[in-house]
Amino acid sequence: MSDPVPIVPKTIGEYFRVFAAMDDPESDNGHRISFKNVRRWFQRAEIMGQPEQDGVLFQFSDLRYAFCRVAKKRERIDCDQFCQMLEIIAREQRIDTQMIVQRLKVSEMMASSMSRLFEGQY
Repeated sequence: MSDPVPIVPKTIGEYFRVFAAMDDPESDNGHRISFKNVRRWFQRAEIMGQPEQDGVLFQFSDLRYAFCRVAKKRERIDCDQFCQMLEIIAREQRIDTQMIVQRLKVSEMMASSMSRLFEGQY
């Protein structure tokens, strides 16, 4: 019997569920993401950091600000709120939301390694 074909996330919603569930038993099976996992995702996509870094679109404080605006006092946000957060960042930083989305959709190699987390979780 051959190995099953790995499930590779394709949409931002599928990536959201993978990163939401990563090391977080309180993620409601990937339906809510913590700031810690949002930060981890953005760092892996190399779009957040210090202004002098190549490819960086915004800083940690910008991400924290946008997350807090949509989360209010909650520790986790859902996918719709995550998309609202992306719009806030894009508007504040004067960048295209789709540019952020494309950068968040990590390379196929990384997505394949993540597929074990994604497979059978939902």
